[in-house]
Amino acid sequence: PPTVQRQPTKVRLDPLFIAFVELKLREDLGARESLAEQSRRIQMSLAITG
Repeated sequence: PPTVQRQPTKVRLDPLFIAFVELKLREDLGARESLAEQSRRIQMSLAITG
C-alpha cells in the first residue's frame, strides 16, 4: 500500500530535521527569540520550496 511507502520516507526525513533543530537548540540555548526567528526562516524556506 502507498501508506507503507510514505511512512518510511517521513521517518527518514523527520529524524534528520529533528537533529538539525536539536543542534540549533543546543547552540541557542536560552535564546527563545532567535529560535522563533529561525523557525520562521525555516517555515518561509519550506513555503518557497513548496
